[in-house]
Amino acid sequence: MKYVRIGLYVVVGLLVALLAGFLWGRAGRSAVQMQFDDAQLRLDLTQARANLLAARVDLFEVNFGRASQELQAAKAPLQDAEQRLAALGRNDEAGRVRDVAARVVQASDQTSRLDQSANTRLAAALVLLDQVATSLKTGGPTG
Repeated sequence: MKYVRIGLYVVVGLLVALLAGFLWGRAGRSAVQMQFDDAQLRLDLTQARANLLAARVDLFEVNFGRASQELQAAKAPLQDAEQRLAALGRNDEAGRVRDVAARVVQASDQTSRLDQSANTRLAAALVLLDQVATSLKTGGPTG
């Protein structure tokens, strides 16, 4: 009977150790996951910014076809960034990114009409995008 009781204590101890290890590992994974999500968000914003800057250069060179391609390429990372921000509950930043995407659509329409004033709309979109990136760096409002 004594051996059964000792065996039971060993089994309970092992179960407690497994549970503690699982919880400890899960806590570390969530911190890593948050860092990964933050890095992915910054990557999306940086990629969209690069596309918008390239589109502005193309507009300066009066290359409307290439500018249109760059604007199309900027839409996907902007949508991804908006979804990530909304999932994190950062509704203010998500709204700004949504506004940037709307300006990109408007600039794309202007570009298809060979309208050089699309450059002004892109400049405003870049200012908004920079505000979002700055608030992410400073750990701005969380919605």
